[in-house]
Amino acid sequence: MAHRGRKEKTRQPREAAPTKSGLSPIVGWGIAVFLLTVAVFAVSLGGGFSNWDDETNVLANPMLHPPSWRNFGYAWGASYEALYIPVLYSAYMVEMLAGGGSAIAFHAVNMVLHAASAVMVFFLIRAILPSSSDVGRWRDPAAAVGALIFGLHPLQVEPVAWVTGQKDVLSGFLALAAVCLYLLWRQRGGRIHYVAALVLFVLSTLTKPAAVAVPLALLLLDVVWLSNPWRRVLVALIPWFVVASAVVVVTALVQTPSPTLKPALGPVWSRPFVAADALVFYIRRILLPIDLAPVYGRTPVVVLAGWWNYLALPAVLVAAILLLRRGGTALIASGWFVVFFLPVLGLVPFGFQKYSTVADRYAYLSMAGIGLAVAWGLTVRPSRPVIWGIMIAILMVFAGLSVRQQLLWRDSAALWSHNLAIAPESAVVHAQYGNACTSAGQAAQAEQHLREALRLAPDEPYFHNNLASLLVADGRVDEAVEHFLRAAECDPRYASPHYNLGQIYKRKGLAAEAEREYRAAIAAKPYYYEARLNLGALLLEKGDLPGAEAETREALRLNPSAMAARRNLAGILAKQGRLNEAAEELHTMLARNPGDAESAAMLRQIEGALRP
Repeated sequence: MAHRGRKEKTRQPREAAPTKSGLSPIVGWGIAVFLLTVAVFAVSLGGGFSNWDDETNVLANPMLHPPSWRNFGYAWGASYEALYIPVLYSAYMVEMLAGGGSAIAFHAVNMVLHAASAVMVFFLIRAILPSSSDVGRWRDPAAAVGALIFGLHPLQVEPVAWVTGQKDVLSGFLALAAVCLYLLWRQRGGRIHYVAALVLFVLSTLTKPAAVAVPLALLLLDVVWLSNPWRRVLVALIPWFVVASAVVVVTALVQTPSPTLKPALGPVWSRPFVAADALVFYIRRILLPIDLAPVYGRTPVVVLAGWWNYLALPAVLVAAILLLRRGGTALIASGWFVVFFLPVLGLVPFGFQKYSTVADRYAYLSMAGIGLAVAWGLTVRPSRPVIWGIMIAILMVFAGLSVRQQLLWRDSAALWSHNLAIAPESAVVHAQYGNACTSAGQAAQAEQHLREALRLAPDEPYFHNNLASLLVADGRVDEAVEHFLRAAECDPRYASPHYNLGQIYKRKGLAAEAEREYRAAIAAKPYYYEARLNLGALLLEKGDLPGAEAETREALRLNPSAMAARRNLAGILAKQGRLNEAAEELHTMLARNPGDAESAAMLRQIEGALRP
């Protein structure tokens, strides 16, 4: 891909010839980048599932249990947890099939995708770097260092070591592949490159909607680097912007804002200040990547409370003016850095802002811009050994910090304890640490942190629900009911407290109240398997056989491997006198689970009734 920037020489040096082994030096550098990235992130293979959204997205995701063609179609036909990201859930299905549900399959995919993305960043940086003869022989090692900045930086640990972080890694891989193919189309022509690039972009947005920033990155590269007329570039990118607009609309439709989000946002006029503060925050973390954590607690309200944070906006504007005047590679690197942050800077509100505007994972693709800036800097004074020595030392420090950060992600309690030291006033950090303590059997410590979370965020429904669940386990049911009711009041669309109330009312014999809560849970979350199963059982006790059958069949559709649902359905069919259908359901169940004594006894009874 030829460089045609305005202020830098463009003469392309002759490519290095293959070595005696037949391997081009360029390919050799790419392989080195891949292997070094894998070596550092292999530590993540020892991790399991964290308590930070992995249960929701993988372990309890009805689209994945079981992985099947039916559920594959369901993943493409509906949103889940206010996101329409069917490519991610399709990838999860493949990983579940390959790894039998083990976490190592997910971690291995994240690691390989990240290493492959680092290789693409290497080739992308190499192409963009000035190609004058005095720089040519340093271009490959400089591009490799830039790619390793992208690959080894500790900010990349969160998306790679976190199973749910596959949103960022897979979407980033697809986005980078789309960019490379688009630039290949610009160099060589051929409709196939353009179409393939557009398809990969679509898949990237269906993995994570924030990938809508890709057309802006292409606009930057096409106009600033390749020096193509911007009108011609806009025409070429019309389909890309149409796709991006459609993704924005779909995301807005499926993501109804949480009632607790608005108080955390601050006034509309403050958004540019929040966005500038976020950019400065990321630059600080890139330069000094210590005290990294999943949640920083840097909400808009927190940012606006410090007068010094308002200085970030004029600083960013001055830097932008200087970079625009300079142009060339510096503008490309900084532009790429900013473009991929745009969807998550807070200019447009997003759900995670009630916890923090900034997060490590949001920097995933922007780090390629940092890699380009470093590589370009190395080519400015390429023959100074001390500079190369410093960069190698920095990469070694980054590698060590990344390994240490991955070890934290292997233990949820250690992760949130570490996060608590960084953001002690973050309600969600206290809540997550409390959840980790609950899983570890430390009920008293869990309750302490969950109550602290509610002190900091008294209207957060998730915290009320989690504390109530802990209280139920401790036998304090009446106190738990108060928190479940409060959770449902804070967010009527939150299904879990309704389901939990239904369970309590059912045990107390309050059938009408239990039915009401089960139906409320299903209205909030139609794919709630457990709510449908229990509602079906409740309707069976009530004598509403058609209603019980309908709910139980839907529960079975949502979870075809659920033995309880199939057994309940057999019982409902038997009560309706449909003994042959009931026997068929039990035969299906026993074929999958031959040791189920209860189902075998039920089948013998039904077959006895069928005999003349």
